[in-house]
Amino acid sequence: MKQLTARLGEEKISKLLVNLSLPATIGMMVNALYNLVDTIFLDG
Repeated sequence: MKQLTARLGEEKISKLLVNLSLPATIGMMVNALYNLVDTIFLDG
């Protein structure tokens, strides 16, 4: 936890924003793709 706190205080905001939001964005895209495929198979 201390390492993350130090990282939040020292790195550039733009780099932190990309590094911390990328996993969440990928997860949301995978979830949306899953829902789309599920809808196609259940509707057809």
